[in-house]
Formats: sequence, structure tokens, C-alpha cells
Amino acid sequence: MAGDVPSPALSRLGLDMMIPRRRKRSRTGTSYVDARLVRPDGRGVAVKVQFLIDTGAVYSLLPEAAWKNLRLKPMRTIDFVLADKTLVRREVAEARFEIKGEYATSPVILGAPGDAPLLGAVTLETLGLMVSPVSRKVLPMRMVLAPESVVPKEVRGRRPSGGRVLPFLPQSIVLPEPAGV
Repeated sequence: MAGDVPSPALSRLGLDMMIPRRRKRSRTGTSYVDARLVRPDGRGVAVKVQFLIDTGAVYSLLPEAAWKNLRLKPMRTIDFVLADKTLVRREVAEARFEIKGEYATSPVILGAPGDAPLLGAVTLETLGLMVSPVSRKVLPMRMVLAPESVVPKEVRGRRPSGGRVLPFLPQSIVLPEPAGV
């Protein structure tokens, strides 16, 4: 059994049997990261915020005091579903994040009174960062571009004539739309 170790006392007696060893319980715990935020245009004051990392959240959430200090203006309103299935409506803006020396703008939910700061997946990925599943530390992410060899030959170099264009590949690739769309 994985995690079993021979008992030294039993080994001395010639009884090399495996005894289950108690494993240390892994704590899933929570991870936090410090960030510096400014308005997308870089003007105005900077605000430092300690975010709870929530890779299950799509967008990051800024507490009310932080986004008001930055004087962020809502760009749109989105309905969000909370973990308890409650529907809430929040305004969304953009802010420029600096985390671990990386800079990028990202959508942010403008928090209501009592909302805690959360760092979501879009912000992490935009910054080229990830959370280690083992250590729960924020680390640089390996950025991958698809080489031409992974693109099917029949669609390489095809010009858009309908379908979806994937501009992040070496050439503009058009994938046909699914039938019945």
C-alpha cells in the first residue's frame, strides 16, 4: 500500500511486514497574493490590495473602498451566481494589476459593501500566472503557442470564408462551424 513503511522493530525480528503509516493530512488551505492596482490608463493613485486567490472565480472582485479610491467607472453590468445559487448583479470595470512584477489590465467586479477581494482566473491568466496545486503559491505560467504541426493540414493557411478564425495560431486558421448552427 502506498505510504506503508517497514517497521524497524519488526525488521530486527526478521518480520519484514509493512505497517500502515499515518499520513499527514494535507490542508487545502487558502492562498493570498498582494497586488498593486491602478486605473487602466495608469493615472491617479495606486491601491494595494491583498487578494484571496479563487481559481474557481472567473473575474476578480475589488472591494468597494478600493475601486472608489481608484475612481473606476463601470463599463457594464453582469449577473453572477454565488456558491449558494443566489443571483447577484454587479457592475464590471477594468483595472491594471501588478502582481509579482507582472502587469496587465483585467476585468474587475466592482464590489458592494462587505464584499471581500478575490483574484479570479482571468486576471491570473492575463498576467501569465498560475497557482501551484501542490504548494498553492503563485508561479509564472508556461505560455504555449500551438505550432503549425498540430494544425490539421486541410485547414493550414486557409483564408476566412466562414467559420471561426483562430488568430493565435501561426496562420489564421478557420474551423468549420458545427453542423446545424
